[in-house]
Amino acid sequence: MNFHTLILLLSAVVFARAKLPSYITKCSISDPKLGDCIKNQVITTIPKVINGDKNMRIPNLDPFHLTEIEIEATETLTLKLLDIDIKGLDKVKLGNFHVDGKKMTTNVELIFDEIDITGTYDIKGQLLILPIQGHGPAKITMKNAKFTFEFDWDVKPNDKGVDYIVLGESNLHYTTERSHYHFDNLFNGDKALGDQMNAFIEENSEEVSKDIEPSVSETIKLVVMGIFQSVSSSMPFSDIFDP
Repeated sequence: MNFHTLILLLSAVVFARAKLPSYITKCSISDPKLGDCIKNQVITTIPKVINGDKNMRIPNLDPFHLTEIEIEATETLTLKLLDIDIKGLDKVKLGNFHVDGKKMTTNVELIFDEIDITGTYDIKGQLLILPIQGHGPAKITMKNAKFTFEFDWDVKPNDKGVDYIVLGESNLHYTTERSHYHFDNLFNGDKALGDQMNAFIEENSEEVSKDIEPSVSETIKLVVMGIFQSVSSSMPFSDIFDP
């Protein structure tokens, strides 16, 4: 799943022009403390949209559901997650929050005590030094995860001449304190081999994370950036910001 695919899925929630909810106060785009203003509005908004908001094209956040994650691990390992629920996004804490209205750049730090990802996995290949294969329930838990998003944006008119925000290039930097992985039904349900492999993964979680975490974190980035773009495309620039 790429960024544009996610945008189409999120935007499909509603096609009508949205209105800024009453619980959000518009910020001034020329405010030198624009980042602080937007941060305060986001803090106010999150509890209101945990179960989604069709008006702003925000899907359910608890859990956030995806149909598929293709994890590009290594040349010798393929891992796919299907029918995925991501829990913990609604518990986000905001760190540094810088928005430059003139340069149209944003730097946002999102902090999560815990992100739980559950779904059905398909795995085959070699994980570190051991062969692995299986299909069944999986759970990935990321502890104390910090994501820093840097992205550009622009204001462009649509085909009716109405200005909307459009996101540009984005970068993600992330750190986690520790990640845990558990795969049920490994090796066609061989419990002894499955228990041994899960124990091996837990003992070597730091090394395993180097192969798996980048794709999982990229998925979190797509989700967050997709929500940002979905919201900004749901209403005109002038409805979101004062001069």
